[in-house]
Amino acid sequence: MVNIDSLMALCLLPLFDKSLSMMSLVEYWQKFRPFNPLTGNPVEKIEVFHLLQTLLLVFHDFDLIMLETQY
Repeated sequence: MVNIDSLMALCLLPLFDKSLSMMSLVEYWQKFRPFNPLTGNPVEKIEVFHLLQTLLLVFHDFDLIMLETQY
């Protein structure tokens, strides 16, 4: 079972329309969730990257999405 909050789901909506690079998804995330709701501090790109990476890998493990790597 995968449990995500509504803001996290909102940040993943663009993936229904087209493929996005990880950095594009990070930037989209920061538009809608620029601050940590617990601390009120700005969310750093690396923090968002790791959070999205973890979430997308879980979705991939459940065969909900396909991930593409580029070298």
